[in-house]
Amino acid sequence: MSLNILLCTLGASWAVIPEAYGLLAPEILPLYRHHPERRRLEQLCADHDLRPPDEIWVCTTQGEKTAASIVLLQRWQGELSHPPILRIWQAEGTHELASQDECRHMRELIFRACLLAHHQAQGGQVVL
Repeated sequence: MSLNILLCTLGASWAVIPEAYGLLAPEILPLYRHHPERRRLEQLCADHDLRPPDEIWVCTTQGEKTAASIVLLQRWQGELSHPPILRIWQAEGTHELASQDECRHMRELIFRACLLAHHQAQGGQVVL
């Protein structure tokens, strides 16, 4: 069975994940239905055959801000009528990616998650 996966990072705002999901799954989350560029966005998705994700994989850091963002992300996911599976990985020993060591841990996490996503998609789509 093929699986479509959205693999993303949790950046400055957790809201970037619903924004990406809304772009890829407008039937489930019609976030852009009134956007002035809606037709262009729909065409872009069609041109690249982008499909709604079955799962959202999030790579992120640790820390208080991240924990608060994860709670909000999980709350959002729980509000969807047909929510995708949400998988969250946190790079050990990271907080704000302020050091070379923290960045190295995060890079390794993203690399491994990307490899795993492509393996588990089994012919499905992985969108980064």
